[in-house]
Amino acid sequence: MTYDSLSRPDPMPMSKAGPRRVAVIFNPTAGRRHGWRFQSTVERLEGQVTLFRTTRPGDATEMALSMVGDGTDVVVAAGGDGTINEVVNGLAGSRTALGIIPLGTANVMAHTLGIGTRPDKVASAINAGKRRSLHLGRIVSPDQPGGRLFVLMAGAGFDAQVVADVSSALKRHTGALAYVVETIGGAFKYPFPTLTVSVDGHAHHAVTAVVCNGPLYGGPFVAAPKADLEKPGFEVRLLQRPGIKNVLRYAAALVMGRLDTLPDALSLLGRNIVIEGPCEAPVQADGDILAALPVTITVADEMVDVLG
Repeated sequence: MTYDSLSRPDPMPMSKAGPRRVAVIFNPTAGRRHGWRFQSTVERLEGQVTLFRTTRPGDATEMALSMVGDGTDVVVAAGGDGTINEVVNGLAGSRTALGIIPLGTANVMAHTLGIGTRPDKVASAINAGKRRSLHLGRIVSPDQPGGRLFVLMAGAGFDAQVVADVSSALKRHTGALAYVVETIGGAFKYPFPTLTVSVDGHAHHAVTAVVCNGPLYGGPFVAAPKADLEKPGFEVRLLQRPGIKNVLRYAAALVMGRLDTLPDALSLLGRNIVIEGPCEAPVQADGDILAALPVTITVADEMVDVLG
């Protein structure tokens, strides 16, 4: 079986006997860099496995929503954290289980769940992993009054600008290095406007704000040690000083697990967050631009069950 045979747009039943119905929604852009990993993982899945390829943004949400209540037992998001976000927005509030096959750049969700990226371990999590109920965040903005759910984090300021400006072509060819290049290059031209961030009604100022629903950021790096996907609430990380020197200082502290030692990398706990700043400045969630300032971020009523 070749990767090309797995990447057709039509659903493809796999010849595997078993009581479970497993739908795999996969992003071919992410999968192109990791086709061998995708194929090897899918071959290990148990049950009646059907693949569905996305062709445009929003496809994964629509597909996942259509699978709720149709007899599908597990919906697997195969792609990066953005693909997982889309699938979660379709499954949230249902009892249909979520599985993941991490094919992205940072794979924060896979690191958070502790399943890594090895096909045997990923397939084992989907086949026999513990079912865990995760709390979600909701972002509401003037252009999205109904809001959008996120799993891992939402960020504004320099954090979001890097996500908005990073080269898709460079990301496909170099992976995480593309974010390093954009972070350094972007810091020289970014004006670092001040954000006003209200956490449960208490206002603070920062140039970058990251609302963390889980502890990790950018891969395996701990940005919010008090955040827990299985508990409602956020740890908000506020980076308060501008400029390339401070960007590098914050990045080094993140990689070394020392953000908590920096007095200007403020950590706050809360459930209701309001971020204000330059109108229409981008806001990222789970690694994709999903909204624009100003935004209100709250703990969502909906939850999602994940296998891991």
